[in-house]
Amino acid sequence: MYQNKSWIINIKPYFWREIKGLSCNLYPANEEYIKFRNFYRFYLAVYSALFVL
Repeated sequence: MYQNKSWIINIKPYFWREIKGLSCNLYPANEEYIKFRNFYRFYLAVYSALFVL
């Protein structure tokens, strides 16, 4: 989600940016980011379906 090597995200997360990253395209030129974002969307969908069941 964030393109840096800092561990601050574990202490001080920015939830609005994460939500924006899942719903929008923060880095359109970064194919690795898009691939991981799509995988994470799929993961959340499966996890949510299992939780509902």
